[in-house]
Amino acid sequence: MRVAGVDGTLLEATGVIERIDVPARELTLSINGAPQVFGLPPGCTLSLHGERVKLRLLQADDRAHVLYTCEDGSRVAHTVRVG
Repeated sequence: MRVAGVDGTLLEATGVIERIDVPARELTLSINGAPQVFGLPPGCTLSLHGERVKLRLLQADDRAHVLYTCEDGSRVAHTVRVG
């Protein structure tokens, strides 16, 4: 995981999806064995094998790469790529 400033700079994280909460629009990734929760706002781009998909198509145990920002202590995803 690359960490940068909290001034709106995009950060990156790569890990394995542990859990997807569709109603809450949250994704939990295991990164180096530690769970990290990412909020998924409506404008977040989700892709599976290069194609845009709906959140419900992502699955636990998939490897994911997330571009996100930190906002008020929370991780907010902008892009999630799986596969």
